[in-house]
Amino acid sequence: MKRFLVVLLLALPMLGASAQNVKQEKLDSFLVVMPQSFFDRMSASYNLAVGLQNKQTTPLMTGVDFGFEVLPRLRVILEADYTVGLRNVDGNRTFDGAFTLGGGLSYRLFGGKGYTKPAQAKDALELQFTAGGSVGKVDWKQNYYDFGLLYTTRHRLSICTPFMGLGYRYVNSHAAGMKNYGGVYATIGMRF
Repeated sequence: MKRFLVVLLLALPMLGASAQNVKQEKLDSFLVVMPQSFFDRMSASYNLAVGLQNKQTTPLMTGVDFGFEVLPRLRVILEADYTVGLRNVDGNRTFDGAFTLGGGLSYRLFGGKGYTKPAQAKDALELQFTAGGSVGKVDWKQNYYDFGLLYTTRHRLSICTPFMGLGYRYVNSHAAGMKNYGGVYATIGMRF
């Protein structure tokens, strides 16, 4: 009996140390680590999007955005888009274009530790809100408000991250003959 107690007393600290290591590994997997370099926190992306037809207008959008991760999971976005509104009014097909500038925020819901480092591949889901307006002399003067959900996936050996998403865009139109637009859109793109 004494031998059993001595063996048990010697084994318990080892079991506790082993459990502590497992707990620390699990804790480390949930922690979010801020990228170290200024350039690690920067991103640029190119995207294409198409919206569902609403009020006789189908929007097509292409653009670039530049992001900077100010906090773990939170990115500030500046974007430049060119939006074309394809219209079909009484059988006449026309289009109106607008160059828009905007900004917003993106919050990564999952895809935590090491997401921005190419050597550690992680999928991510981001919630994104942007707003902006048309710039210069354009056919479709507008302000827009955009709310979307983006899914990104990253390959270990690539610095490019493909993404796809769904969102809702409301366009407050200031052009004659153009009604306000509100509709769902789908987007695909590449982030660098």
